[in-house]
Amino acid sequence: MRFLLITFILLFSSGCITAPAETKSDYLVLKYEEFGPQAMAHEIIGMEWWQWNNYAPDQNKKYDINVVVYRNMEESDVALLFPIDKTKNIDYRYLTYYIAKQFLNKHIDKNIIPSLTEKLIQTNNKIESHFEG
Repeated sequence: MRFLLITFILLFSSGCITAPAETKSDYLVLKYEEFGPQAMAHEIIGMEWWQWNNYAPDQNKKYDINVVVYRNMEESDVALLFPIDKTKNIDYRYLTYYIAKQFLNKHIDKNIIPSLTEKLIQTNNKIESHFEG
């Protein structure tokens, strides 16, 4: 039994057996600000600073945070493709397609600030054209 397990591990790691590959259409990487200002977006993607900081850092600093919208994948697979690395200041937030669409549609329907609504419509259109196009 141990021999079979070791053989399987060696075959898998050598590429003879591979897991199904995700296609680019399974995910889309967007910028944090495409989901609106922090006051609104934090409810689904957290605060607009490094997620490993548990305090409000410098308000004047711009944090490069990306949001990976995914569909037909597990979040653990998305995290493998887009790992968070605090030593390199690489920060990703993972968001399912359905939650992203629900969030955007809710705020588009509210139409509180026309310029913000237009930005959210553009984000919604990017997501739709990527996954449906």
